[in-house]
Amino acid sequence: PQGIRVVLRLGGILAAASGRGEVSAVVGPLAGPPITGKLAASLGELAHDLGQDVEAAAVAQVVLGWTALLGAVSSEVFGQLGREPFGDPDAFAALQLAGIADAVGLRGPRDRSGCPTTP
Repeated sequence: PQGIRVVLRLGGILAAASGRGEVSAVVGPLAGPPITGKLAASLGELAHDLGQDVEAAAVAQVVLGWTALLGAVSSEVFGQLGREPFGDPDAFAALQLAGIADAVGLRGPRDRSGCPTTP
């Protein structure tokens, strides 16, 4: 569907990471009780439409991560955190992205400050 390409990409990343055993959510739907009822059905339909064989909680986790990312970008673009967020905008952005990655269950290697590192 049009307008959700980034969500699809995030879903693909999460699905691939889950397939490699790299998803370990500590917060959110993947870490909580099962999603049931109409919400579970709707999320399941979305996963099916996207060609993903994942549980409803994984779809919800991706949507939560996407909306958090949108909030982070919006805050930066519209200056909602000031000109120099907390004195070091790059460090704060890395912290935000690490938090979002943690929230969707993507936990990779970290540096001493807790920020993700690239292999």
